[in-house]
Amino acid sequence: MATGTLLTLEEFARLPDEPGKQELSNGEVIVEPPAQAIHAEICWRMIEALRDHLKRMGSGRVYQEAGFRLNAETVRQPDLAVLATRPPVPETGWFAGAPDIAIEVLLPGNFAEDVETKISQYLSAGSKLVWIVMPKIRQVRVCRADSTQTTLREPDSLTGEPVLPGFTLPLSQLFA
Repeated sequence: MATGTLLTLEEFARLPDEPGKQELSNGEVIVEPPAQAIHAEICWRMIEALRDHLKRMGSGRVYQEAGFRLNAETVRQPDLAVLATRPPVPETGWFAGAPDIAIEVLLPGNFAEDVETKISQYLSAGSKLVWIVMPKIRQVRVCRADSTQTTLREPDSLTGEPVLPGFTLPLSQLFA
């Protein structure tokens, strides 16, 4: 839900912590309610698979709901974010730039226009992949930096493509 009020990054950084997720999109504060149980379960399955793979690779991190400053007017908090290398963690503030992979797990209340805006913002800021996970219809939309897209359905598997070579997560396991 957009608040209609435009803020600077500095004003946004001073907002009090509220339940749910707060993001800044082109200066506008976006507030989402706390995640539902299925959302948390899907995120946990992805975190486990990604962490196992990153550990085998010997580099990288997966973060849940970390803030990423995509530009001077936008701070996004993807449900999950993968950084293929281990960047220094800022002591204060948000990660600068976009994650290598931004992952959003959709719920029934998500609006298509908002999802498209997030995809565009992540890719414009440097993400190589954006995964849009749709639990209700058991699909994952893969959006790439080269503007190509693929929709995966069971029995397909999600792959790390060039960002995470060798990573595979069968959708049947993700949506089990």
